[in-house]
This record gives sequence, structure tokens and C-alpha cells, in this order.
Amino acid sequence: MGIFSSTRVPPPKVPTDTVIPLREMDSLPLSVGICNEFSFYFQDVLNVHKLQAALDRLVSKEKWRKMGARLRRNKDGKLEYHIPAEFSEKRPGVLHSQQTFATCIADHPVLSQIPKGRGEKPVLMHPSWHFRPHMRGPNSPRSYEDWLYADIPQLAVHFVVFKDATIFTLTYLHSFMDGSGLATLTRAWTAVLRGEDDSLPPFIGYEHADDPLATLHRQRPGSDYLLAPKALKGWGFFVFVVRQMLERLWWPQEEARVVCIPSAYIKRLADVARAQLDAAHRAKNDDGSGSKPFVGESDVLLAWWIMNVVRALKPAPSRTVALINAFDARPLLTEMGLLPRPEAAFFGNAAYGCITLSAARNYLRSTTEAPLTPLAASIRRDMLTQRTVEQVQAQLAALRESLATAGRPPLYGSSDMMFFAYSNLNTFKLYEADFSHALMSTEDEGAPKVNPEAYRRGTPTWISSTSTEAGFSPRNTGLFMGKDKAGYWWLFACLRKGAWKNIEEQLKAHL
Repeated sequence: MGIFSSTRVPPPKVPTDTVIPLREMDSLPLSVGICNEFSFYFQDVLNVHKLQAALDRLVSKEKWRKMGARLRRNKDGKLEYHIPAEFSEKRPGVLHSQQTFATCIADHPVLSQIPKGRGEKPVLMHPSWHFRPHMRGPNSPRSYEDWLYADIPQLAVHFVVFKDATIFTLTYLHSFMDGSGLATLTRAWTAVLRGEDDSLPPFIGYEHADDPLATLHRQRPGSDYLLAPKALKGWGFFVFVVRQMLERLWWPQEEARVVCIPSAYIKRLADVARAQLDAAHRAKNDDGSGSKPFVGESDVLLAWWIMNVVRALKPAPSRTVALINAFDARPLLTEMGLLPRPEAAFFGNAAYGCITLSAARNYLRSTTEAPLTPLAASIRRDMLTQRTVEQVQAQLAALRESLATAGRPPLYGSSDMMFFAYSNLNTFKLYEADFSHALMSTEDEGAPKVNPEAYRRGTPTWISSTSTEAGFSPRNTGLFMGKDKAGYWWLFACLRKGAWKNIEEQLKAHL
């Protein structure tokens, strides 16, 4: 029998545990309902004992102990963290597991197929779910109930070791940390691995009273949020829900796939977009006055992908496309004096959404560059106007108001909208995480690599993302993991199953 009891009886409370309520943002269904798994693949043999010891040492530090908390519900049904007074073999701070093979990874029937970037145009790869059973621990948790009904810490780490490669998978609830938290964890882990414990960032938010988000919603009314007039309420919200139910009735199946996108391809599109924006600016401002519009490669990448998805789904041209582009609010919290610096160890969720609304017809035009430039520009414009101190305060106020009055987070757009939500982790530089201090000393530095273009000693060659959702569908969501060392962007996305055939045809046409 596994570690999770089939009777689902919660473990008895331990009176010596420190009890800390979860923050409201971390208690939302969208936070506790997502079990994330991030797998890091190295073309090196790493010393698992060193990695485990460094992580255990990190979690044993004063406020970092919160990472080893157990998830519980109190008598009022509220979620709490129960932190053991000390960690032990019986009650560890991290749930470790390991599988070792006496062969090379090329001999494994499934993991030998781990994708690598190739070619000059975007391509579909094996879905992450294809590899997931072989990269996660047999007793790793799968849903928030597994944490509730077992005495386990917030983080499970499974190691898979070959003669020439290492994979480790981090399993945790989204309530535990967001993308920025994952980056903070890897930086802190590798710092301890190097023996640089004194360089660890300050841990913020250990106590519930230390939550930097606790009073943010009181600074500004929700009506100040730019999207407030677009909030779906009453009949409009009801129609949206019915439409979502009908879509899942007509297309019940969904599928997650991996897309590999050469950075040179996106750079070419970005260069075209910038040239078009510059020409339009000069035509409108003969004297060169006014600020020049700008789009980054990430703006173009997101616009290009959503354009392909909308074309694959074939909506009516008049239908609204609502795009949520997640951003990390920690720099703004630092600007407000609520964090000492953006890199502080503030675990939990501090990601907000920048919303871009546009008619589907803007994505359905016949050529690539024509719709791409204004779409990328609108994504950039909305990010600049919504990623501000005032708008984050107003957005959180609107969230609190909706939770209090409607019992749910607010939705912005129209009742007929197609709804997309995407995150981009490239800014967190996960591909640069340096675990070289855990390299086995016996490894042959000159040994041939499966993917030499993306290789640098002690750093991940490929990072995979999968998740399990409880109570909602991940359809029309996605994650840009970032750009690897060979210059390829990696996208993990979920769509209704029939859409992927259209996507593949579009990618083959080099759209």
C-alpha cells in the first residue's frame, strides 16, 4: 500500500507543531487545486546524496522550515500549515525518493525519447505526460487531498539516475509556490550546495501576520481596476458558464503537448514587428516626437502562439478572445516597500494577470505578419498599463470584493469569450540553474552527449512541466518554460484534442 490511506482519514494533529493559516491567495481553488511537477534533465551524473543533503539543510533553517509544513484543515474548514518542531526520518522536511539504472539513458524505452531542439521552424514534440510516469516517484502526491490525508511536507523530490544522466522531479501544490518561488528554491538549493548558506535571501511571510499581500487590497478600490467595467456578472456570467459547459460536451477530450520554437524564428518575426511599428510611428509623427512603440520577443512569441491557437479553433470572427498574461508582482511589492528586494524568498502566490481583449477576427487574417504586429503591440501595451502598483492594488481589491459578494474570483471580458491563460518563466532563468557542485567526480568530461548543443556541465538540458488539476480543466492554458542553451523556446500547452491536428498543419506550413 502507498503512503496515502484509501480511507482518507487525516493524521492526528501533533501538539508541538507550529500552526500558520494559509494566505487567502494561496487558499483559492486555483492554487490548492493544481499539483505541479517540474522535471529537470541533466546530461551529467549528479551525486544524489549531496543534492538531498543540501535540500534538507535548506529546509532545516529557521524560517525556511515552512517548506516542510503539513497541509491541514481546521474545524472551520480553513487550510493551515502545520510545521513540525523538528524534522526526522519519520517526519522529513522533504519527501525524497530515488530510482537508479545501471544503463545509459539511451537504453531506456521512454526517457531516451526526451525531446531536443532541432531545425529552423516550430515543431510539436511528445507530450510531457508521455514521460511523467517515468520521472515521478511511485508515492509522490498527486492532488491536494494527498497532502491533507498524509503526514508529508510540501515538497516531494524524485531522482532518476543513469550512468550518463540524472533527472529530478519536484512535486508540489501551486499554493506552495509560483514560478518565481520555484526560481528562488533552485537558487537557494544551489547556494547551500556550494556551501554559501550565508548568501541565502531573507525569508518573507513565515507568519500569517507577515504576509505582504494582506492589506494590499485596502490601498485602492476595485473600481479603479482598468478592466472593472468588463467584469462578467449576473446573466453575462451565467451565459459564459453555459457556453463553457457546452464546449466540454461537444469536445470532451483535451490534450497537452510540447512545442519547440527556434529563437531565430521568433527573432525574425520580432524584427518585422518592430520595423512595422517604427514605420507607423514615423508616419504619424513626422518630427520624431513621442515615445517609440516597442515589442519584445516574449510579446511576439505569445501573440504568434495565440494566433495559431485561435486559427486552429476557428471561432466566429466577432467572438472575443481574452488572454491572461501572468506576471510576477514581487518587483512591484518591492517598490511599495513590502519586500526588501524582488529576489527575497517569498513563497506562495504573487502572480497577477495582465488581460488583453481582442476580437477573434484580429487573429484570423490571412498572413502571418499583418495581424502579429498589432497583437504583439497590444500585449505589450496592456502589460505596461496593468503592471503597475496602482493596478495591482486595484486588481487585488476587485478580487477580494468578488470573493466576498459572489464567492468566486472575477472574470473579465464578454459572455461569448474564448479564454486563454499563459505564463512565461524565461525571466527566472531556470535553464541557468547551476548544480555543478553535485557532479560526480568520476564523470568523464569528454564523454559524448545526447544533445551537445544544449549542454553545459551541471545545468539542465531540458525542463518539463506537467500538472494535475482538481475541479477545473487546464484547457486553453500554457507555460513557456524559457529558452534553452541551444536557443530553443519550450512551450507546454493544453487544448481540446481536435485542435492539435490543425496546429500541426499550421506549423508545417511555417506560419
